[in-house]
Amino acid sequence: MGTDTTLVAIAAVYSVASDGLDAYTVVFSAGGVGTYLLGVLLKVPSRVRCNLAALSQRHLIVTAFAREIGLIEADAYRAIGQARKRETCSERRKDVEASALEIRAATGTAINRIQKHCKDRD
Repeated sequence: MGTDTTLVAIAAVYSVASDGLDAYTVVFSAGGVGTYLLGVLLKVPSRVRCNLAALSQRHLIVTAFAREIGLIEADAYRAIGQARKRETCSERRKDVEASALEIRAATGTAINRIQKHCKDRD
């Protein structure tokens, strides 16, 4: 039994014990019980739980993707800085191309994870 239902039962018992049920108690009790039953019938708690789980999965995937891109960028900047010291353009180009390929791979991995783990569950 939920908190709303318990409060409704307490209000009804109090009203009966004092002077009987008045119209306000009946209306509010029916509204509270109706809302509770509607929520249970429509599986609202289950849907909220599933939606929060899906949102958490998406958040973790995007966070991991952003961190992976950050590491790739840091490595690329470091490689470019070292290549500048040696003044070799061909090495810079290879480092940039390698970093671009890593970013494409990371993007593809993130997209695959979202498609695999974050399907609609309804």
